[in-house]
Amino acid sequence: MVVFIFCGFWHGASWNFLIWGLFHGFFLILERTRFSNAFNLIPTFLKLLITFGLVNVGWVFFRIETTTDAFDFFEVMFGKNGLQQNQIISSFDLRWVLCIVIAIFFSRSWNFYSRLNEIPILKNMFVVVVFIVTIICLLANNYNPFIYFRF
Repeated sequence: MVVFIFCGFWHGASWNFLIWGLFHGFFLILERTRFSNAFNLIPTFLKLLITFGLVNVGWVFFRIETTTDAFDFFEVMFGKNGLQQNQIISSFDLRWVLCIVIAIFFSRSWNFYSRLNEIPILKNMFVVVVFIVTIICLLANNYNPFIYFRF
């Protein structure tokens, strides 16, 4: 836990970075101690989704300036007034589909990665396609300078 607290302070001397470090440290300790047996019973794909969701929630504290703004962000993120169908449809994006498909393919239960290694040309093509799609997604977004250039 101490390491995660120091990681938070290393990124900045504010409450949101401390909360970010504590958040990640807390769930790592839970995973390694209390819930390790229960976590092993969960299918790999669900573990990926749980981890992805928790990490995304934790990163809100890292990117938002103040804790008040972070909690305001959570109200919008989790639907303070309830989720409406048009919000779900309008926030649906092809990038989410790509992330979910990649998570399914790399799930150990599907054994995709070992089969991919058996055919080197497919492995190379897969890596190139993922790289190109990632570059296209990054270029399509608005410019946002590297976080450490803002200090």
